Amino acid sequence: MDILLENEDFIIINKPHSVSCHNDTNSIENLFQKRDGKKVHFVNRLDKETSGLMMLTYKGQRQEDLTQALKMGLKKYIAVLRGTLPLTEKNSPITWNSPLTDKAESRLNPQGKTQERIPALTTVRILKNSSYFSMAECLIETGRQHQIRKHAAIAGHSILCDPRYGNPKDNERIQKIYGLNRLALHAWKLEFTWKNQIYQPEAFLPKEFEYLFAH
Repeated sequence: MDILLENEDFIIINKPHSVSCHNDTNSIENLFQKRDGKKVHFVNRLDKETSGLMMLTYKGQRQEDLTQALKMGLKKYIAVLRGTLPLTEKNSPITWNSPLTDKAESRLNPQGKTQERIPALTTVRILKNSSYFSMAECLIETGRQHQIRKHAAIAGHSILCDPRYGNPKDNERIQKIYGLNRLALHAWKLEFTWKNQIYQPEAFLPKEFEYLFAH
C-alpha cells in the first residue's frame, strides 16, 4: 500500500486497482486493521476497479469534517477514453452534464431510470490523443456513483476496459492488443484545506496509461 501522507488526523493513500475498500480479505479496511490494529474510516471511496487517491482516518469524529473539506476542494481524475477527441484549448473544457442516478447502472442505460436521475456535472480537458484513444483530466463537480464512467459512456467515449459501461468486445480487443487488464480510470489529484493548511496530493500516473500512447 502506497501511503503518500500521514498525520494525526488523516492518511492519504494511492490505492491500487482491483483492491476493494471493504468486504474482501485484501481490502483497504483489512490491510489497515492488520497494519495498526485500528478501525479505519473512509473519507472518500473509489470503485474496486479504480486506482488513485483515497483519504482515510482513524478518528471517526473527524470523518464528517474531513468529508466536507474534500467536498469544498477539488477532485481530479485521469481517464483514457475510446476515440479521438481534440486537445482542449485554454479555458475551453468539455462539459458533461447529463443527469444520473446515484447508483450503479448498466451499459444499456447508464443514466438509469428517468424518475431517479439527479443533476451531475463533470468538466473534462483532453490532455493528449492518438488515432484511437484520448487521455482526459476529469474534474467532478458532483459526486454521483460511477459519475465519470457513466458520463463517458453517454458521450460515446467510454473509459477503456470498463467492465460495466464499456463494450465487452472492445474491452477484449484492447486487452489483447495492448495488454490493458484494468479500468483506465485513476484518481489523480486532490486539493483541499484542513486546519488552515492547503494540501495538494498527487498520485503518479499508471505506466500502462502512458503505454497506450507510445504504441
